Amino acid sequence: SILVDDNLNLYIADMDNNRVMRYAANASIGTLVISGSIDKPYSIAFRTSIPNQLFISAMGMRQLELWTQNTSTRTALIGTSSTHFDEPS
Repeated sequence: SILVDDNLNLYIADMDNNRVMRYAANASIGTLVISGSIDKPYSIAFRTSIPNQLFISAMGMRQLELWTQNTSTRTALIGTSSTHFDEPS
């Protein structure tokens, strides 16, 4: 999944590498936004009122999560150990 914010930053959910990258407008090298404890990020969304928080559906974890960029802070919003989604997108 890709997402473009108001500043023309491009966000990419890199599912096979278990990370989310951000590319500034006209950049060829990206910035790692989230990695490590995310499993197969698939879709990305955010609230423009709080731009450092990303909503990410993670296929491997079968959850919808709220992440704070550049930290390891995450909250599982939907999907728990007993109520997982089947490949959310």
